[in-house]
Amino acid sequence: MSGADLRGCDLREGRTALHDARQGLKLLKHGKRPGELDYAVLHGADLSGARMAGTSARAADFTDACLAGASLRGAKLGKAVLDGADLSKADIAQADLSGASLKRANLAEAELTGARLTDADLSDVLREPPTVVYIDDEPLEDILAQHERWRLTDGREGRPARLPPVDFRVVRQLNGRKLTALVAPQAVMFGINLEGAELQGCDLSGADLRGARLKDADLRGARLTGARMTRADLRGANLGPLCIAEGRFIRADLIRAVLRHADLRGAVAHRARFLEADTAHARFDGADLRDAEFDVPSGS
Repeated sequence: MSGADLRGCDLREGRTALHDARQGLKLLKHGKRPGELDYAVLHGADLSGARMAGTSARAADFTDACLAGASLRGAKLGKAVLDGADLSKADIAQADLSGASLKRANLAEAELTGARLTDADLSDVLREPPTVVYIDDEPLEDILAQHERWRLTDGREGRPARLPPVDFRVVRQLNGRKLTALVAPQAVMFGINLEGAELQGCDLSGADLRGARLKDADLRGARLTGARMTRADLRGANLGPLCIAEGRFIRADLIRAVLRHADLRGAVAHRARFLEADTAHARFDGADLRDAEFDVPSGS
């Protein structure tokens, strides 16, 4: 069931009933048996909003799955693999996650009261974003405003932003922003809206862009080496070369980027570099891939 669309599915315990002419639906049997997903492979599946209270999913593979807002209260998830899964706002209270792997999972606003986490691997998990981010005593939003001013005045006013690893989830609005040449390696941009943003020549190497909305964004010449872009929406995005002078171009660099289940339908990726990138289950329908560089399959 890798990549399956199971949004809002109901895997709670069921009841069996028969129709009775006088009494309507008559309960025949109350089956105390919730859904069973033991050892199931749900890599990259969309289970957002799913009702899975009490579900047994021991040793199941939920790598990169979307479980945002799902109800997993009391679920049996011992030794399950939830690496990179989106569990934001999920109800995991009373669930058994003993021995489970949740590396790089998003647990922002998840309810974990009473959950068993014995021997669970919680390395590099994402929690709630901070209320505000300061860099050298200046709010991140002010720094970005100065960068936009620099961009709009061709450098006469404002100043370009060169940021350390920072959590952008605190910024309320990034769609349509003019952030050309932004330097923000290792930035946390999980799930944020960057639709239509101007990001030409930016450095987002190693950034966490999982689930980010980058539809129609201008990413010409962007440096995205090693960026994590699982489930990113890149429909119509421009990943072509950026002209910096007559006859001189910078190519978009996605070397070693993780693009599993990403959507690049209709994107312009002319001459983009995808060497060593993980594009498993990514969609490239209608994308312009002329002269783009991909790894040559072994044996070719």
